Amino acid sequence: MAMASTGAGLPGRRVGTLVGSLAAVRRCMVVLTSMVFLLVVLAALPPMAGSGTTPIQICSEPGGDIDTGPKSQWNGQFENSNGAVFWNGSMWVTDATTAHKYFRDLRTGQRLKEHVITDVDSSTTLLGQVPGLPAGYTVTKRLYASIQPAAAGGGSYVYQAVEYEIDQPDGTSVLLRSRGTGTGTGQAHLDAYVEDGLGNTTGMLGDPVWFHFAGMTAAQAAAQTPDLGGPNVRGSLPTCTPAERARYFMDINGGSDMGGVTYHFTTTCFTPATVRTSSLGSSFITSFSIAFTDGSGQIREMVFKPALASESWQPSARLFPGVASTAGSGGTKWRSEAVLVNPSTAAQTATLELIPRDAAAVVKSATRTVPAGQLLRIADLYADLGATTGAGMLRVTGDPMTWMRTFNQGSPGTFGQDVPPASLGDAFGAATDVLYPITTPANQATEYRSNLLLVNLETTPITFTLSAGGTSTTKTVPGGTYTQVDKVGTFLQLPAGLAVLDVRATGRWAGTVSTVDPGSGDPTTVRGLLGTPRSVVLFPGVASVAGAQGTQWHSEAVLYNAGTAAKTVLLEILPKDGSSVAASTSLQLAAKEVRRIADLYAELHAASGSGLLRVTGDALAWVRTYNQGAAMTFGQDVPPVLPAGGVEAGEEVLFPISKPGDSKKEFRSNLILYNHGTAKLTCTVTSGTKSKTTDVPAGAYAQVNDVGTWLGLPAGWTGITVKGNGRWSGTVSTIDPYTGDPTTVIGISR
Repeated sequence: MAMASTGAGLPGRRVGTLVGSLAAVRRCMVVLTSMVFLLVVLAALPPMAGSGTTPIQICSEPGGDIDTGPKSQWNGQFENSNGAVFWNGSMWVTDATTAHKYFRDLRTGQRLKEHVITDVDSSTTLLGQVPGLPAGYTVTKRLYASIQPAAAGGGSYVYQAVEYEIDQPDGTSVLLRSRGTGTGTGQAHLDAYVEDGLGNTTGMLGDPVWFHFAGMTAAQAAAQTPDLGGPNVRGSLPTCTPAERARYFMDINGGSDMGGVTYHFTTTCFTPATVRTSSLGSSFITSFSIAFTDGSGQIREMVFKPALASESWQPSARLFPGVASTAGSGGTKWRSEAVLVNPSTAAQTATLELIPRDAAAVVKSATRTVPAGQLLRIADLYADLGATTGAGMLRVTGDPMTWMRTFNQGSPGTFGQDVPPASLGDAFGAATDVLYPITTPANQATEYRSNLLLVNLETTPITFTLSAGGTSTTKTVPGGTYTQVDKVGTFLQLPAGLAVLDVRATGRWAGTVSTVDPGSGDPTTVRGLLGTPRSVVLFPGVASVAGAQGTQWHSEAVLYNAGTAAKTVLLEILPKDGSSVAASTSLQLAAKEVRRIADLYAELHAASGSGLLRVTGDALAWVRTYNQGAAMTFGQDVPPVLPAGGVEAGEEVLFPISKPGDSKKEFRSNLILYNHGTAKLTCTVTSGTKSKTTDVPAGAYAQVNDVGTWLGLPAGWTGITVKGNGRWSGTVSTIDPYTGDPTTVIGISR
């Protein structure tokens, strides 16, 4: 139900907030204009006896601050302090003078035009198409389900919440989604997704942070996980007090009071202690409106408020698809191990549940307790749970931080890969294209093969579309189920060789590719990438060098041009501990071309050593560093680092490591660090009572070999925390003593 009223009662829009204020008067410009001009342009004032001219003011509404650019550029020196952005025909922009304008009649001291307000019903029971709206607008109100991670202590909050889908006269849509803060249904806010007519969507999310989702509808943008360090960030809108400034305007064609359209939202400061969900900042959208001048010259405004139908808390649950105890192709013998770390000062418990592949029912479960400050390693997951052989997915519920590795058991060593956790917080959204390089073997005994692992994170079936090389097929996966497509290239009937696989689904999902060496059976995790434009990506940890225990390290890369025009890509190697380029080359990639560089150092004619690969150009890149055996390789993926990303100063990240008593027989762990800043970075590494610091030069990558021994720890498995005095990125590489096979370990923020 929609209710209409005059604009005088709209909070923050009263004329009185400007009239009588010296500061407000300075925001107005006096204009003397004829009544004829007003009749034509401003749709007629009531005539006054003897009047031939009408003095009016063009006034600016007060608004909040805007800090533009990626998060690394937010410095409190605001590019706009009027809370206003405007559409320039191709994008939303702002500058220091941009403000939302309106006319004021000096004869009356009032707005020249008041807004006619339609308050859209925000109840959680009256759903469906909303009646009584201005012509040309259709609003559908429904309930949707969402899961929001808790800000601390693990667990998530589950909501049934109101969303508004607003179809506008120009064919674009606005999607408003109610969100909670973990303090009941009485404290809600909105995330806003606004389509622009050019196939893109702008999101004002969380605090709010300004996001740009290129090539996405509002619904597709809403399915993404906001990444403050990602390339989609355009700015921050942090103001939430005082009330007259806690508002923002998105103006088209001058805005609603000048004959155009305005998206207007107000923000509120929630008490930090009442915000228990993971959030982007400290202020939140609590009202959103669409205002426009209609054909009769009347300014109409629809106002939307958030609403939550229910809120519940659920304990932490992580899904690890791809655990196994089974014989595989090429004589492989697959096993899985788990590491659980409790960084707290009290004991923590975790429930481990084994779910077979292509099934939803738990077949084995157990509860494990991890003492305060301790690490629990489960060397053989299936044996520990008393499970028979097979392959499936492990669900871990509880507070301990968990890592999983699946490996091929050799004699005597292992060849393994990390198993990334799957959760709704990191899910790929519906209708999102995710790209993976895959290899189709002509001869499986001598050539790499790629397996695709998929998890349906919805409760109902979704359909995956797999496309590569002009071939496409679909696969439906039941709700809450993990499935695997072995030799996915062969499944798609692709010719032998390298290709790029495009995966999309009708719901939220997670997935990786596992590419397996034919000689060793060593798998490498391949993480999917979105085909969004990028300029610079960094890969710390490339090499062409002899290492400890007779290892011979090399690095390879796969490059892909997802665009429809040729692209130039610059590859540069920066040596460890340095920021100067040691070797470089430029490559031309044709549209949709995928290219493998088997040895990066040889391709760039670089001297042997280790360092960082910098890729400049709009191309996707995947990098693998491996140990070269006599007739086989043992490798790990090198996760990409975005220059604007990284861990903030002071934030602690936890990693499990192994400190060998005998480096010839026990795993060792190396710590890899990258400094995003322009000054020296000092990182503090701590485990129990042991603590040391290490410095990383500006813009450089550094490595602490055998970090457990360096820190002076006793032999065995343990957890370490890392924090820096600036922005940084890092991983751990844990290495099998017999094979030299490395496994990538991704840290978890505490």
